[in-house]
Amino acid sequence: MLNAAARRVKPGGRLVYCVCALEPEEGEAQVAPFLSRHPEMALEPITAGEGGAPATAVRSDGTLRLLPNVDPPAGGLDGFFIARFRRMG
Repeated sequence: MLNAAARRVKPGGRLVYCVCALEPEEGEAQVAPFLSRHPEMALEPITAGEGGAPATAVRSDGTLRLLPNVDPPAGGLDGFFIARFRRMG
């Protein structure tokens, strides 16, 4: 699905990969293989606070991992993984 979506992104366009799963195999583990298959795509880091995401959810590579234990005062969150890519040239 991610490969098919990448073919539809225009140069300069963005692709957001988001899954509501806690398993790294469905989230983090998809990024490097996707980038190796699509050298025209680059990871575009997500910044702390962007879209209301807590700073603790932003990973060092610029992807976002939300866990149920994040933001307990607000009642917690569901588990999500988000990566944003940009098609270069």
